[in-house]
Amino acid sequence: MTLKSDVHIAGQPVPPHRNIHADEIGFDGNTDFADEGYLNTCGSNKVADFLREYLIENYNLTDYRSKEGNLWERAQQRSDKRILISIVSTR
Repeated sequence: MTLKSDVHIAGQPVPPHRNIHADEIGFDGNTDFADEGYLNTCGSNKVADFLREYLIENYNLTDYRSKEGNLWERAQQRSDKRILISIVSTR
């Protein structure tokens, strides 16, 4: 069966879906879930790590984190400014 998709990431076609099995991520039922339906921080980090590696291996993405003035850096500066304003206004 051939699956077709018109969705693209970084100019490359994306399969319509990707089944991910718990053993691919390395979930531990005793430590990775907050309850039977939700991941805790440890489980969420495993998903994020899995997705990061999947994207790196399958797509030619540019890492902008080290570029000066990147989106994360600007958001962090705005957040720091809000925290400072909040601290000053509560005194």
